[in-house]
Amino acid sequence: MSENIQSIANGTFVLGTTSATNFVGGTGITIDSPSEGTVRISNDETVLWSGANAVAACNLSEPLSAFETFKIYIAPEMSTDYLTTVVEFTTNGAGHEWDASIGNGVNNAWLSLIYLTASNDYTSISATKRKALNFGAYTATTTAITATTASNPTVMQKVIGINRKEV
Repeated sequence: MSENIQSIANGTFVLGTTSATNFVGGTGITIDSPSEGTVRISNDETVLWSGANAVAACNLSEPLSAFETFKIYIAPEMSTDYLTTVVEFTTNGAGHEWDASIGNGVNNAWLSLIYLTASNDYTSISATKRKALNFGAYTATTTAITATTASNPTVMQKVIGINRKEV
């Protein structure tokens, strides 16, 4: 049997060049190979800050302005016991202020409105104010809405930059 036929039968015959194919992602795109034969293409996401406890303010490892958008992982009332909400914002434009709204509560249904600000150079972000609306007990058949200025607007757990901009 010829060598080529044996190679085909054994699964070792190579047709054409054997150099590896290189995949290159543009700005904001990450390409990796988590396992052989698999290529994963995704948005470029960079953790800019992360902490074990929720905080009111944090200094970022890179400015928010280096990314098209960013997301903040938020936990209500300075606690990681509640389900974390992810809120995404854009960095386009000249704004340094954002508003987030999240639902929370165990016995009562609460809606928290959070005011976020960034420093002029976008290297730090703060959750400085919060207003909370209480819609009453989840089990109640009527709704009596009450508003309060929440005592703990400190809610950030993680900040992630998405899609790095070209410099």
